[in-house]
Amino acid sequence: RAVLLQSLLPAVPAVILAAVTGATGALALTAAFMVTNTDWGREQVRVRALAALNGATHGIVKVGAVSGNLLQGITLHDLSITDSVGAPFITAKVLHAGYALRALISRRVDLRNVRLTDAHIVIERPTNGRWNYDRIFPIDTAQSIDSTPGYGDWIVLRNVSVQRSRLTEPRSRSMATGSRCRPARRPSECRVRTA
Repeated sequence: RAVLLQSLLPAVPAVILAAVTGATGALALTAAFMVTNTDWGREQVRVRALAALNGATHGIVKVGAVSGNLLQGITLHDLSITDSVGAPFITAKVLHAGYALRALISRRVDLRNVRLTDAHIVIERPTNGRWNYDRIFPIDTAQSIDSTPGYGDWIVLRNVSVQRSRLTEPRSRSMATGSRCRPARRPSECRVRTA
């Protein structure tokens, strides 16, 4: 009996280590599922993402709800981006984008099957001013010593569709020469038609 116990003793730490590793992996998978596939988890992602976006922009970003399997993509409902005084830049009923986690971990934004539905995009440039998107999403012009690629340095959009949406430039009186978009109702409004 003593000989049998002595021969099994070296295997006990390996069994314990395997059990602890398996339990930790199961907890990690459960946590990932909770965050990515439950309403509670998606709400946590929405709140934290909005806090980060609103801290990084010179505007106001709002999202009514988040849905979808966040391991593969995201669907934003009732999206709104305005400048700091509330002038609209984009409103959309639905914005969906698929992605691969591997690309995001590599700090690459590689979005596929991007779908924008029931959107209104306003592109505006006051006289002698900057475009609204430049004011909302300013580019840091200070030279950085760090050359490590970051989010936004590599962005790809694949298979993009825009449905029932319109693009407006309020201050414009005529469309650019050669534009294939015909004005609707007002000379400064252009409806985007897609399949």
